[in-house]
Amino acid sequence: MTRRVAASLLSAALAAALAACSDGGGRAAPDTTAAGPTAGPGTVTAPAARPLRVDLIAPAVAELEADLGGPQDYFEINATTSLVNLFLAPLQPGGPVRGYAYVDGELRLEELPTGSGSTFRAAAISIDPERVTERVEAELPTSTPDVFVIEGGPGGVVRYTIVLTSALGGQLVVEVAGTGEIVSVDAV
Repeated sequence: MTRRVAASLLSAALAAALAACSDGGGRAAPDTTAAGPTAGPGTVTAPAARPLRVDLIAPAVAELEADLGGPQDYFEINATTSLVNLFLAPLQPGGPVRGYAYVDGELRLEELPTGSGSTFRAAAISIDPERVTERVEAELPTSTPDVFVIEGGPGGVVRYTIVLTSALGGQLVVEVAGTGEIVSVDAV
């Protein structure tokens, strides 16, 4: 697992926890997802999972770039079941990474420690939000999708991965094409 994916999981978990506590009363919002189907002995089933909010990536990018006055250099963009995280390159070398969470149609800023690595522009993103996670979910029905990650590579190219938790334990990092075809699978 790359450091960036590990950081994504941590940031996604923290952001989801913060979002759950944002109901004004300081308590977590109730989980309203339905449980998975009842299975016979020896059958492994995963609970019904809420979809990863890949559909919110384009509106989050559009709002952020409108607020900041134009295209930005991203280290990473990821989508969980409740929000989109956007990690921007520092404004100055050695400066803090600018992290934004897009929750309930609003952007929230959080400065993070310094970062370095490859960046990309939103124009490099080419995904079909309705199909990009579909095949992985169909082929791994007992696994729960945790986060969809877009990360920068050399020359401004992007890589798409889906991190899943297996009902049997452990996690899988599945690299996909923008249309959902599976490129590679790594167990972590």
